[in-house]
Amino acid sequence: MAEGLEEESKKALQMEAELEKHLAEFDTERQQLKAALAKEEKRFFHLNQFKFKLLILLGRVLGLVK
Repeated sequence: MAEGLEEESKKALQMEAELEKHLAEFDTERQQLKAALAKEEKRFFHLNQFKFKLLILLGRVLGLVK
């Protein structure tokens, strides 16, 4: 009977260790995705600024904006 409990305890510890490993991997991936999102948001912001400047320039060339 004690052997059975010992075996179950070992299995539970192994499962816990595996869950901790997956949790760490998930956290790392989450941090990487968060950094990638921030980078893309910054790029999107700069592209929108560039588009706005181009539209103003185009308006000036066409005589629509002074």
